[in-house]
Amino acid sequence: MVNGGMVEGTLVTPAQLGLAVVLNLALWLFLRRWLARQLAEVPRWLSRVALLSLGLRLLFAIFSGFFPSPDVIGFESHGWVITRQLWAEPGGWLQTLAGNELHFEDWHVVFYGMSNTFFFHKLLSLVNLFTLNGKIYTAAFLSFFCFVGSWQLVRTLLHRWPGAAAGAAVAFLLWPPMLFWTSTYTKESVLLGTGAWLLALVVEGFYGGVEERRGQAWARALAILLLAFLHFKMRYFFAAPLLVGLLGLGLVRVFQRMGLARQRWSQVLIMLGLLGLGAFIAPQLSVAFRSNKFTSQMIKVYTHHLEMSRGRPHFEYPNLKPTEESAVLHMPLAVVNALARPVLGESRGLQYVAGGLENAALLFMLALPLLAAIRRKAAGPLPFAFVLALLVFCVVVAVLMGLTVPNFGALSRYRSAMLPYLLLLLLQNEYAVALLRRLGLGEDQALPEQH
Repeated sequence: MVNGGMVEGTLVTPAQLGLAVVLNLALWLFLRRWLARQLAEVPRWLSRVALLSLGLRLLFAIFSGFFPSPDVIGFESHGWVITRQLWAEPGGWLQTLAGNELHFEDWHVVFYGMSNTFFFHKLLSLVNLFTLNGKIYTAAFLSFFCFVGSWQLVRTLLHRWPGAAAGAAVAFLLWPPMLFWTSTYTKESVLLGTGAWLLALVVEGFYGGVEERRGQAWARALAILLLAFLHFKMRYFFAAPLLVGLLGLGLVRVFQRMGLARQRWSQVLIMLGLLGLGAFIAPQLSVAFRSNKFTSQMIKVYTHHLEMSRGRPHFEYPNLKPTEESAVLHMPLAVVNALARPVLGESRGLQYVAGGLENAALLFMLALPLLAAIRRKAAGPLPFAFVLALLVFCVVVAVLMGLTVPNFGALSRYRSAMLPYLLLLLLQNEYAVALLRRLGLGEDQALPEQH
């Protein structure tokens, strides 16, 4: 076990300690040069934002190390035993990686086939080669990975559409609840990091505008496949709508390069058609996507969170039933609950006050594009198909969270991996851009595009 970054209860051999030192030294030398180069290639305001984001992430990682949640303790113990299995029985470790069971020492655990929790344990077994299961260092390691993925997206948007960079920086680098939940020992750090990095690579591929060498194209394709796999394994009901949206974006770009799909209505039809096709094909590929499986799982997860929320602030659906009709009827309210609860004054607890303040800010930012649209100032630099793909993702995930997670604390953590995409869209109108400029974000001229 680990306390404050010190390994306790398990002896670490000199060879294991030496390996960790070598790995960390190599990683530090690489990241030092990488970060210096990255900050030199962006405007001053964005480099300041990046350093502030990194500083806050480190503080949150330290906090989470000294005050671990029950989930963190569970992640820590399972990840560490799989790391010990890697050291003692490499063959058994490979079997654990490929399967859904853990059998080592006194541990005999069986997970269901698509368990993202067990997949996270497997990832932690590799991270522990660097961190030796130190809570603070592991949290910082995961947090920095999330920063790198988010930074790739912000930097890509800066070079493709400079006017979108300030909103992206706030959404993916500065939004406080997102920073907190993705700087701790949680799955959200990997989920957001892989999703943002995947989106960055897709944008470069679809909107790059320059010919690439074959090696670069293959490297990007392999990176996209790896990130898509990791993203899907971390939480498939988050990944599926994002991947479908990106496939729709790719299809639109193919048609546009053929001189088609120039009108917005045609892009909407393409996206809706792909969603319909995905809804038809997905149940054929896995029972996890069948409607009866979805509705039964919806009720199961909802009931679980509801039982854990007794005596604490939460919302309820008294008439929710495990049927498609009931799920559809509750979808509008589910979106509202996912984005607006808790409201200020709903509870005096510090956590719920913070959640209420976040939701008040979110509602303000939701109002900005509506006001801008009324005054015809809603147009931003992002292409319509790109906006549509992310909007579909945000709505679908908000529905799923609103239907299944009535607990305010869990809802805040879950949606931290979705809100940055929504905030990115909400901060592109003229009013939002002007407000961000007043705060010193986006005031410098963007640097020329790097290739």
